[in-house]
Amino acid sequence: MKSTPILRLIAAALFLAAAGWTAFYLADMPFNPATAGISALIGACWLLIAWLALRNHPGRIGSATPAFIFAGFFAGAALLSPTVFANNTVKVLQSRLGFDDLVFGLLSPTAEELLKFTAVFVLCTMVFRIRRPIEAVTVAIAVGFGFSAAENTIYILQGALEHLNSDVEGALIAIGMRTAAVPWAHAVFTGLSAWGLGCFLCRPDKSLLWRVGRLVGWYVVGYAAHAVFNSAAELPNEVAATVAFFAVIAFSWIGGIWLYARSRKIGRRD
Repeated sequence: MKSTPILRLIAAALFLAAAGWTAFYLADMPFNPATAGISALIGACWLLIAWLALRNHPGRIGSATPAFIFAGFFAGAALLSPTVFANNTVKVLQSRLGFDDLVFGLLSPTAEELLKFTAVFVLCTMVFRIRRPIEAVTVAIAVGFGFSAAENTIYILQGALEHLNSDVEGALIAIGMRTAAVPWAHAVFTGLSAWGLGCFLCRPDKSLLWRVGRLVGWYVVGYAAHAVFNSAAELPNEVAATVAFFAVIAFSWIGGIWLYARSRKIGRRD
């Protein structure tokens, strides 16, 4: 699909509507100057990380640099409120269907991964024109960082509210835990699924079956990685849950760095 001004306007309207919903949602939350300032600072840090990771990435969209970084980050951040709404719906279904926390952890990425994938699809088809599969991955990394930055605001506020002595200390502890649990986790999950999208969009030389297989297969891989990340600590055995939790964190750090290095290699190759 070739990007046109009309398609860009439609995409902008969609993301602005989501951003307005998210802004309304955040404005209704009990932030104070300290927690709001910390949230803004952490958001800026996540944007800086995305910028440093993508500004010279050999797989970036050359004609759109640095626009695609800011567009992807904004699109990911705009998804916060729609995702919260969808996740709350899933929690209601969990209660009604009687799912335990392990099953819920396996199902919980549904809304997040679908919405992030949709954002990458819109950016890669309606806003920018990608020519290589790896370019979809770099867009997805920006979307993942934007979503993480917005999602951090919830954890910062929750940490502040739950800390009995200091809002600032509670917020900093919360963001420290989020950082320890891999700041680029969402970028990894969305990047994996975006590789399949890139193959689907940029490999017309392959059969439709091959392209659809890559599209579905890599989406499942990205979803599964997120599901394992969410559910590892919910195993019924306490020792197994602890071991699984730290194993997932270690794999996410090591795997995330390896995948990023791999994406740069693919970008140089293609």
